Amino acid sequence: MVANAPPDYTQKRSSIFGTSKVTAMQKAEDEIERQTQALKAAGLVERSTSKHNLQIVLSEKPNGQKRMNLNCVPLNKGLVDFSYPLPKIADLLDKLGRIRARYYSAMDLQQSFNQKPAEEGSREYLAYTSKSGKHQFTCMPFGVKIS
Repeated sequence: MVANAPPDYTQKRSSIFGTSKVTAMQKAEDEIERQTQALKAAGLVERSTSKHNLQIVLSEKPNGQKRMNLNCVPLNKGLVDFSYPLPKIADLLDKLGRIRARYYSAMDLQQSFNQKPAEEGSREYLAYTSKSGKHQFTCMPFGVKIS
């Protein structure tokens, strides 16, 4: 290296900015972008000009895939609690036994939180930012306490 030569930025970054951390961050951004595009194609998110912005959290599913969630803690602090007591399973089964029900069904609610539409005036509070810009949910995402 020649004295007084400009630094070579093509070399590996210092250990503080290790390449593995940069790569992990790029992978997370790419995953967020992939899921955003999938949500957009399904009509569950739309472009936004909201001044609000929720933080994105990627959590790992048991099968190793990533799930994109919003950190709704700041939003939930401003919402009024709505509580509805759920019936006990034992009571429901007793009731079914008394009416002599013969058929039972189970539902797969994999995307259950994405089925309830958000009101037009509330969508701006469900905004987040990805690489492709700002988006907002058109439905109630997981994490909002009144969903």
